[in-house]
Formats: sequence, structure tokens, C-alpha cells
Amino acid sequence: MKETGTVMVSARRSERDASHRAPPWRPAIEARLNRNPPELRLRDRIRPAAVLVPIVERDAPALLLTLRTEHLPTHAGQVCFPGGRFNAQDESLTATALREFEEEIGIAASSVELAGYLDFFETANSGFLILPVVGFLPENYKLNINAREVAEAFEVPLA
Repeated sequence: MKETGTVMVSARRSERDASHRAPPWRPAIEARLNRNPPELRLRDRIRPAAVLVPIVERDAPALLLTLRTEHLPTHAGQVCFPGGRFNAQDESLTATALREFEEEIGIAASSVELAGYLDFFETANSGFLILPVVGFLPENYKLNINAREVAEAFEVPLA
């Protein structure tokens, strides 16, 4: 599977408000990200997944995290980034991250400006190979939490 997120990055930028000014800390974050996702090499027991690493554009950047509900079959009660497993209808792992973000916390995927990718991360206990997709989120976002999956959403300072 080859992840192709470049088209989505440029498409998301054009959808944002033209008057939006990037905060001064943003170029330093963008400089450390991969502009294209790494190639996914699957092994038999690995299940592909993706998370969105939403950086809230405040004077000081913040990460938006979720607390998963206690009854979920995997990662119950854990603090995490919004995301989940790749589904057959997902065009890419980037699409997976954006779909799960919208499903879990109710923020439209179109409000996220994709910035880049971090390296894949493998979970030891559940067999997921996770692509972290980094995106910028305007500070005036509105949550609509899916209470079946998410107990709470909260911000923590990035610095």
C-alpha cells in the first residue's frame, strides 16, 4: 500500500479561509515533518491504522487529545490522538485519520490543514501499525464528541 497524501495537503490549504495567518511557531514544526508519508510495508499480523495529530493554532501551540471510553475492545481508557484502523472504503491512511477524527470528535475534516507525517509506530499489544498524520486546527473549533468512543477531549501545550 502506498500512501498518497500530497494531493490532500494542497487541497486542504485551498479550502481554508484566505485571511488565515499562520502563527510564528508553525514553520519550525513543518520543517521537522515528512512532506510525504513513508511507504507502508505490511506483515501478516500487522493491521494498518492512522491517527491525526491535531495541533491547535493558538499563541502557544497545543495538541488536541482524547480519552477513550472504558468499554472499547482495544486501547480502552487510554489517552490518545483521534484515529483508528484503515477501512476498505478509505482512499489512504490520511483519509483514515481524517475520517476517524471527524467520527470521534465531530470536527469537520475540511477544517484541518494537513502539514505532514511522522514515522509509522507499531503497537505491541494490539498489532496496529499507525501512521501519525499531523495537521493544524484553527483555535475556534467546536467539539461534538461521539460518546460511544470518546469520554473526553482536551488540549495540552505542545511546548
